[in-house]
Amino acid sequence: MQKNSHYPKQHFHRHCFGFLCLTPIQSPKFLHQPRKHCHLFIRYPGHINIDRRANTLDEHIRQGEIYLQHRGLYGQYQQLKSRKQAAFHEANRAELVLFESAKRYLDTCLNGHTLPLEAWKKERKKLIVERSEFSLEYAAIKEQILDMETIQRVVERILREGKQPQKARGR
Repeated sequence: MQKNSHYPKQHFHRHCFGFLCLTPIQSPKFLHQPRKHCHLFIRYPGHINIDRRANTLDEHIRQGEIYLQHRGLYGQYQQLKSRKQAAFHEANRAELVLFESAKRYLDTCLNGHTLPLEAWKKERKKLIVERSEFSLEYAAIKEQILDMETIQRVVERILREGKQPQKARGR
């Protein structure tokens, strides 16, 4: 109870009671292992999918920008006659290799459709917002779990203190 030690005891017990009233506790076993049951409070378990999709979009956007950046240079390369292409390719090898790699990557992703770079960027921003909302919700849930663990310790201590005088009377 170090975290809430600045509360007066009565105020803390009132806080615990209020928290217990608002928390959907389905059985007394719930209080014994609150971290085990924290999945009951998580309403959006798709945070892993958000991260995966964001990483995929990051790669799509990166490859799309490389493609657009070097598309003009590749067009110049293709317009040259075959004798001059070799020298041009050697002079611009890194850019042409990046372009060809991005083109292969995007061909596998797009299946013949046009490059939706702006749509990917919008979706990425939306995912960032969704992820931050999830993070805030997760922080609140984590705080609730910590409160539940504190309540569990307080209840167990009260129960132990309640049993001790009875044992003394019986002896």
